[in-house]
Amino acid sequence: MISKVKKLLSHLLMMICLGSLPLHQTEAQVCGHIASPEDEARLLANKEVMYDIVQQRTMTSYIPIKFHLVARSDGTGRIAESELFEQLCVVNEQYAEQDIQFYMNEGFGYINNSAVYENPQSQDFVMDIARDRNAINVYCVNNAGGGAGVVTLGYYDPRNDWVVMANGATRAAESEFAHELGHFFSLLHPHNGWDCDQYNEADHGNPVNLSTAPCHNRAVELQDRSNCDNSGDFLCDTPPDYLFGLGWPNCNYTNEVQDPNGDVVDPDETNYMGYFLQCPVDAYTWSDQQILAIRADYESGARNYLRRSPPESVEIVTDRAVLISPADGEVVDDHDEALLTWEEVPNASMYLVEVDELPSFSFALRSFIVDEESLRLTDLEENKNYFWRVRGFTDVSTCASPSVRNRFRTGLMTATQDLSEDLEISLFPNPVLPGSGAMITVKSGVNIISADVRTLSGTTVQSLSGNGNRLSIPSGTMAQGIYIVEIQTDQGAAIQKLIQL
Repeated sequence: MISKVKKLLSHLLMMICLGSLPLHQTEAQVCGHIASPEDEARLLANKEVMYDIVQQRTMTSYIPIKFHLVARSDGTGRIAESELFEQLCVVNEQYAEQDIQFYMNEGFGYINNSAVYENPQSQDFVMDIARDRNAINVYCVNNAGGGAGVVTLGYYDPRNDWVVMANGATRAAESEFAHELGHFFSLLHPHNGWDCDQYNEADHGNPVNLSTAPCHNRAVELQDRSNCDNSGDFLCDTPPDYLFGLGWPNCNYTNEVQDPNGDVVDPDETNYMGYFLQCPVDAYTWSDQQILAIRADYESGARNYLRRSPPESVEIVTDRAVLISPADGEVVDDHDEALLTWEEVPNASMYLVEVDELPSFSFALRSFIVDEESLRLTDLEENKNYFWRVRGFTDVSTCASPSVRNRFRTGLMTATQDLSEDLEISLFPNPVLPGSGAMITVKSGVNIISADVRTLSGTTVQSLSGNGNRLSIPSGTMAQGIYIVEIQTDQGAAIQKLIQL
């Protein structure tokens, strides 16, 4: 196989030199999955039962996905969550006709490992530790493979049963992710048998002078479909393809290549599983038999772990979030933090909040996923502009556009400081047992003016007024968690942490 791949690469380089590949695309873009005999057997097994399986389909199947956002070991280089929201939105549109919708299973996974980031093929152990055993695992990396004039956009690894996507291919609203999920559900390339050796007239003749495909011992697929059951991708409603799409510059294949019978081969440029990458994203299609095979694979015993109860919410989020505070252009009071608030978005169960120092949200992006309509930002720099936006979503609905972009500026550092030690503040008991409360006590002669109890995300749960050096915090209605208590006295302010058991 290695010698055949080298041969394919030499053909690609020759095509570049002869002008068959466009100059702006001197690196051929490929899927890294080449079918093994086991892959072919799996597709054929699904083909045997697919007409029976599809008759049982009555409703939408919700399939869990876990996206693993891989970064370098220092945490840099990770793809933005918003780009995966957009990719999930696109792929759900691409699978909608199959009554399949993918959803995020318990948020994202995060891996900081330079080896996985650049060479995932050699990092099975690290990737397996991170995998979600109840979802399709998709690892988003910088480099999915390639070399010598070839860039791998993504691949399905049948041995580990996971998908790897290059960030560059995941970011674009293209067909590559739908393609790799097709492999996950047993589909083969229409050019199966030619992956290692793209058709060229000098080697293969015209008409094609081979009886078997160059990369395995199955027959070359014929245009008249007479041998479609045991050649190519084994599906009879996808026409032959001898890897014509690799490097082809547009969506209309015009070379008149004849099959061994002398019939001109007419490939389907818009099939999701082919290599014609220059078609409009909304032009790609599935054949009827591909749809049936995907359904059969999903219903098979090997996919039991994916057939779970639907997510809690399948409501569709369409509205954009409306930002409240800070208003656009506002200077916030604090030099190193800001409380962001926005209106509730109908049907949204979570929010993606993005903050950056540039309006492009591509410089020093900080992303947060919260389930409330507020977020307290910390560790900001003084006297600096920050841009922020919010997107409402659910696990299955990520298509809503983000809010408009607002800008705020942090203030200058002042002499304000935490005077907890000077005021001799105690907060007792701490932790607090369910149903009880805590008491704030300051030294004699100091009057407590107020106390605000907030969640770590900045939401105020209690605002209390004081008079004297003691103030009770009733905690019976507070959920289990960690809270920040901001105490104002007539001699300064202090901050305490409160734990509710």
